[in-house]
Amino acid sequence: MLRLLKSLRVVLGALLVAGALASGSPSAHAAPPHAWGPAVGAITTVFALGQCVGPVLTGALSDQTGVRAGMALSAVLLAVGALVALAQPAD
Repeated sequence: MLRLLKSLRVVLGALLVAGALASGSPSAHAAPPHAWGPAVGAITTVFALGQCVGPVLTGALSDQTGVRAGMALSAVLLAVGALVALAQPAD
């Protein structure tokens, strides 16, 4: 069981890093070359804030109304993010 938990920790850590890298590269290439650093910095900051604030707000909502409300909020926000991503113009 301990080995499984350690393996899951590695997988979750890899997914976290992959998510940050996947969001940083497109934001850098959307900006002019001289602004790549600030663009990646901004998207990384927003990504980190979402990771910090999201669980706290969802947990507070779940504590007040039940787990289904927190999960529903997460699903709605994920859908909104997907729609925003799909609406971005292609290169």
